[in-house]
This record gives sequence, structure tokens and C-alpha cells, in this order.
Amino acid sequence: MKNIVSLILFLIILTSCRQHKNALSKLDYASEEIFPIQIDKYGIPNVKIEFRKNPIWIQWDTGDMVGLVLSKSIIPGYNLTIKDSIQLRDSAGKSVGFSYRYLADSINIFGKIYSNLLVSESQGDYMGLIGPRFIDLNRFTLDYKNRLIAISNTSLAQEKIKGEKLLLVPSERLPRLIVVEGYINGNRVLVELDTGKSRTVIDSDAAREWNLKEGEKGTIIDNLSLGGIDLQIDNAKLKSFKGISKSFPDPIIVGIGSDILSDFIFTVDYEQGIAVLSPRE
Repeated sequence: MKNIVSLILFLIILTSCRQHKNALSKLDYASEEIFPIQIDKYGIPNVKIEFRKNPIWIQWDTGDMVGLVLSKSIIPGYNLTIKDSIQLRDSAGKSVGFSYRYLADSINIFGKIYSNLLVSESQGDYMGLIGPRFIDLNRFTLDYKNRLIAISNTSLAQEKIKGEKLLLVPSERLPRLIVVEGYINGNRVLVELDTGKSRTVIDSDAAREWNLKEGEKGTIIDNLSLGGIDLQIDNAKLKSFKGISKSFPDPIIVGIGSDILSDFIFTVDYEQGIAVLSPRE
């Protein structure tokens, strides 16, 4: 009896996974372009890479400006050669130390082998991270609820775009950072969409200038509008974006994190210069 119940549960899960993959297939992703993700304790999506055939789950961080990063705790096990070191800076532009960079012989990311890839080290309590800036892709779709990510080198057909379409604000220095226009309480702002943030953040100077209230969980944003989407946020964290804002025509004021993005199916098409927030299925 237990075996029959287990088989039924397996078939239900298998059918559900196929249905969710079919939903991404409607966005013209082939089955081999769809991959499972995990959600870590911070609510951040993690993707699987293979380093010398060893699987490692690392964060999918759309705000990544360094490249492939692996935990300092696991790098010694691969006997990598130090290539150089780089200065690390936060979003405010302040120095937060340095990182050695190593030359990795072969890493499998989304089914593609990358050779002679530079790997930086992290001292954080996560296994690593990678972002779309350093991956061979034109677009991706992230489905938090159904634990899937899809990537493709093709562009999304206009008739397949369902949801709120937001134009990307371009930057030559940070070409794949996902920044769009929005409004806070009627004030026009630039907004970063950052899967690597567990919590939405707002520029501390802007919060003071607009007299935003502090609640029990954090700074309260009564109304953040992205196109036709209106958001209310009661737990925003104060931060500075002065460092990365230098790369854009106006300052970045808000960074929307996975706490909000997880409520949507999140697509970015770099060729068309758009981000799309669609209702979850």
C-alpha cells in the first residue's frame, strides 16, 4: 500500500513539474533551456553549477558585478592557481576589502562548459554566486514559486510578453545591471531589480529627504509604482547606491529584492531592453 501511495505522489509531482515547464515553454524556452533552482534561507534563488563534475548550488544574483564567486571555504579543495587580486566595493562605492581571483579550468553552468574562467572568493556564509552579466545568454525567466529558471540566446516574441513590461535603463559600465524607472510617492526614481538582495532596500538620503516613516520591520514605502504595479513595502532597509549610481543618468534610489520579486514570474530580455513582471501561475 505504501508503495502505491509513493508512486501516486511521485506521478503527481512529475505531472506538476511538467506543467510548470510547459508554462515556461510558452515563452519559447526549449526543455533543455529550463533548469531547477533552490531557494536558500535568505529567500534568494540558487542555481547548480558543476566544477570538475562536483555540483555546487550558488546564488543567482542579478546584481553581481564581480563574476563567478565561490566560498573561501571550498576553493582550497580545488588547488587553483591565484591569477590576481581585486579591490571589492559595495554599492556605495566604499572599499570592503579585496579578493583573490583564481583561474578555473572547466566549469559547467547551465549545460555550457566555460574554460579558463576567473573565480573570486567570498567570505560570506553562502557557497557562491553568479549573475547574468557573466553568462552567455540573451534572456532569462525566473519562476520562484515553481523553482525553475530558463535561459536562452533568443529574444522573446512580442506576442508572448504577458505582464508589466519595464524598459531597462542602459549603462555602458554595468551593461547587464537590471535598472528600471519607477515612482515613490509620486517621485520619479531609478529602481534596481536584484535577486541577490533578500530584502528590498532604499537610499538612506532619499528616505530622510522624503520623511519616510520607520516601522517595526524597517522603512515604510507607502507606494512604489513600477508601470502599472503598485507595491507597499514595510520592511525596507536603508542603504547607499552612490557607487553604482555613477554609471547611470540618475541616482538609483531603490533595490527591489527577492522578497518582492518572488511574487512574480521575472523575465529579462537584454536584446529588447526590457524586464517583465508577470503574475504567478
